[in-house]
Amino acid sequence: MYQEINDAIFVRNSSFEESDDEVENFFNENNLSKIVLCAVQYKEEGRSTIQYFKNKGYYLYIQWLNSGFKDAKEYSDFLNFKSR
Repeated sequence: MYQEINDAIFVRNSSFEESDDEVENFFNENNLSKIVLCAVQYKEEGRSTIQYFKNKGYYLYIQWLNSGFKDAKEYSDFLNFKSR
């Protein structure tokens, strides 16, 4: 599910929310990875994952994948992720 490539890079191919995992259980607080690549579910629990990384001083690059790929309308950021 996840792999620490080296001390600097952490990759996880699923979201913490999807597996009911707590993000803080995956990182050594004294030696945080410099780069983290992971998914975040677009639901209320995903906000705590984002907040964790912000509190640790990470810069965030967020890309919304498959946002209504076949839907007839565009969805707004109803959970207000953008402004947090």
